[in-house]
Formats: sequence, structure tokens, C-alpha cells
Amino acid sequence: MSSDDAPLAPPGTLRRAAAGAWHVPAALLLLLRTPALWGAAAAPVALTAVLLGVGLFLGVYTIGGAERWLAGLLGPVPDLLGLLVTLALWLAVLGAGLAVGLALALLLSAPLLDRLGRRVERLALGHSPEGPGLAWEIGQALRSALFFVGAAPVAFLLGLL
Repeated sequence: MSSDDAPLAPPGTLRRAAAGAWHVPAALLLLLRTPALWGAAAAPVALTAVLLGVGLFLGVYTIGGAERWLAGLLGPVPDLLGLLVTLALWLAVLGAGLAVGLALALLLSAPLLDRLGRRVERLALGHSPEGPGLAWEIGQALRSALFFVGAAPVAFLLGLL
């Protein structure tokens, strides 16, 4: 058996990651070159921006209550420790608000992104494989979200350990 007949080894992790990372700028260039896709691409972007803003607003809105709750829980603390705890609390609450906004954005924009993908396939290939429909896509997105809601507390508890 010659070396030409030997099967090729699968690409390594770094090469696959680089190949996957290339899709982001390539997709952006495709969108910039194709004005027909701008409307379909703007909808998930706008939805994500709004939901991230809502998550951030809710984080800012709830920080006062979280500070009062934590102050009652901890009691008097030294100034430096109080400052560090307050900064950590602000980061945690604002980060949680942004995470909730992003989770909702991913959930709600999944059908919009699927439609965008189908439009790209139609433009690039001339046809697009038919999917099971919008209702099925929304059901799949909800099922994935429910899985995330169930797995998040387990991951949080494992992180505490």
C-alpha cells in the first residue's frame, strides 16, 4: 500500500476552529455585498439589541433591591470589603440581566435566522431545501430553551462546588 492510498487524518481542533471562525467575517461580507438580505438580517439584530437593552435595564432596576438584601444579610462590613462586594454584586446582577436578554434573543431570533439562512441558500444555490415550517421551528426553539432552563441550575450548582 503506497502513501497515496493511505486515508487522510481528520483535521485537528485548531484547524477546525479556524475554519469555523472564518464563517463569521465571510457571512458579514456576504451580507454587505447583498442588499436583498439586509432587511432579513436587520430583524434579528434589532431584536437582540432591544432584548439586551431590556436585560440591562432590568439589571439596573433590580440592583437597589439586591444591595439592600445583601446589606441585611451581611450586616456591617469594612469599607474596602463593602466596596468590593458592591462591585461584584453590580457585575453579577448586570451580567445576569444581559445573560437573560441574550437567552431570550437567541430563543426568539432562531426562526428569523433560519429564514435568513434559507434566503441565502436560495440566492447562492438557486433553491432551498424545504423545512418543516415555522411552527415546528418555534417548537424546537422552545424545547431547547426548556432544556437550558433545566440545565442552568445544575451547571450553577456544579460551579459552586
